[in-house]
This record gives sequence, C-alpha cells and structure tokens, in this order.
Amino acid sequence: MSDSIKVSVVIPLYNAERYVGACLNSILSQSLKEIEVIVIDDCSTDNSLEIVKYFNDNRLIVLRNEENQGVTKALNRGINLASGEYIARMDADDIAFKDRLKIQYEYFQENNNIDILASQVVYLHECSESGEVKFNMKHKELTDKKIKGVMLAYNPLMHPTVMFKNNEKAIYDETVNVSQDYMKWLDLLHSCNFSIIKRPLLFYRVTEGSVTNSSKNNKIERHSIIMDKFNKKNNISISKKELKNYLYAIHSPNKSEISMGMLDQTFNLYKNHLYNSIKCSSIIEYRFGYIWLSVLVNRRSYKRIFSKWTVKGSVYILYKIIKDTQCKISFLINKKYNENIKL
Repeated sequence: MSDSIKVSVVIPLYNAERYVGACLNSILSQSLKEIEVIVIDDCSTDNSLEIVKYFNDNRLIVLRNEENQGVTKALNRGINLASGEYIARMDADDIAFKDRLKIQYEYFQENNNIDILASQVVYLHECSESGEVKFNMKHKELTDKKIKGVMLAYNPLMHPTVMFKNNEKAIYDETVNVSQDYMKWLDLLHSCNFSIIKRPLLFYRVTEGSVTNSSKNNKIERHSIIMDKFNKKNNISISKKELKNYLYAIHSPNKSEISMGMLDQTFNLYKNHLYNSIKCSSIIEYRFGYIWLSVLVNRRSYKRIFSKWTVKGSVYILYKIIKDTQCKISFLINKKYNENIKL
C-alpha cells in the first residue's frame, strides 16, 4: 500500500468503446489527485482497449486478460494490484461527478467506523427515446442498521458508487459471476459497517442490456443464486420451494400462487437470523410487512390481514410517504434556490 495514493479506482472493461472515454475523462479529472486508475480489459473485441491506451496519464494502469474471465475475476485482479488506502468501484459506461472521490475519501476520514460507502446516482436512461435524465428519489441517506435491515430483501448499494477499505475483505467471491457485489455485501453483513450518503456522485447509465433494466425473471434467478449461497453459508434452513416463494413475493407482479403461510415462516427465519447476528431485526420486519401487504393487495385476499406483518407494512408505507414528501419538497426548494442564484 502506498502512502501517496489515497484511492485506487478499479474499472473492469469489456466492449465499452462507446462509453469508456467519457468514463476515464471523469475519473482522471477528479478533484482528488492522489489516485491510481486500474483498468482490467477482459478480452474486449471492439476498440475499447485502444481508446483507453490513448489516455496519457501516469496514474493510469492498463492490463489485459489473456482470456475472458468475467467481471468478478477482473475485479479481483485489479484489487490485488491496488496500492491505495481505499478502493473505488467504477463501471466503464458510467460517469463520476468531479468531486466523487474527494467527498467519499473525506467521509471515511470523518467516519473511521465505516468500511463500505456508497452514494446515490443520477440515472441516464439511454433506452428512453427522449434521453431524459431522471434523478434517483428512491433511497435516502441510509445508516448501517438500515442497510443491513433491508439487505435480505434487496441490494440497496449501487455498485459503481462504492468505495471500501483496501484490506483482506476487499476481494470478491469468484464462484459468483452474477450480482457479485450483492454476494460480497451479504458475506460482510456481520463484520463490516455500511453507509450510503444521500447526494448523487455518479451518472449511472441504464441501457436495454443492463442489469438495472433486466426482466423480473432474470432478477429472480440472480437473487435466487445469491440467497441460496447466503443460506448455505449461514446454515439457514430454507428449502428451494420456500426460497422461490419468498423471491416471487418480492419480484413477481403476479402473486396469486404465493403461499402466505410459507412466506410467514421464511420471514421469521430471516428476522431471527438478523436479530441473533447483528441486532437489526426490527428494520427488516417493516420491509417484510411492505412485501406482505403487496401480496395481499395483489391477491385481493385479506384472510391474513390481521397478521403482525400487516401492521408493520402499514407503518412502513406511512413512513415512506412522509419521507418521500420531505425529500421532494427539499429537492424543489433547492432547485428554486439554485435557479435564483444563477439569475
């Protein structure tokens, strides 16, 4: 590890000739200068590598795999070479805000207990005909307990915004080639502290082939792979049928075949695991309650409406409405203020 390098940015690269130039421009022009940028080309078949080599910057390290190995191994190769105090993730098709690395680095200096830090994003919907840029209003600033409390239901961290400490926990599980970030966060659930800052620090590109824009079936399949591994690693006894029931309750628009009794049992198993291991079971109860209510409404069956999950879900929805309203009001006030300043 080098004292002079504060952050190592690791970028896995595969056939991103349309975007990698803008990506590298955004990273190499960061306000934080004490960085290195490690690009691992995973045997691109287009002009991606040639575009990267065009950049003349001694902070840039470019390597090419001899054969295509996938994102996870490319990431680990870059991480093993990193000499910075912290490692920042970046995808070759995204664009970082100018102060991204500076803001995250300073956050770590002020919060020594945090191990993994993410931020919000501004979505670039390339698949939209209008090319509209949408501000992400879904998530607010999340503390460690809130992140861990929802982690078994969904992955709240945007992977390309993540920065983490450069230590033995930095490596990804190479047996996982899809949603490797989600697997990593679940593996570190018990040993690391997380945080998500509320301001966006990255333009996140959504294309027709991206994970964010993928079908519900693909999301269920990926989520199933990760949760099955998590269950085995943590000795949580949930059958494949129970896991499928749980994931369909989260992701599927058609919830008519979901067993409420089985869902209740799965909720309790995960809640107890979180309580026994990291003491944040109350947060996941509200998220599970929200899922429970969505199933009841979709099925138009209210036989279990007096369940404890219904109460938790109702409180969660009320809280979400209040917080979303506060966020939108704040956003509009800041927008108006900024317009007045420009005038």
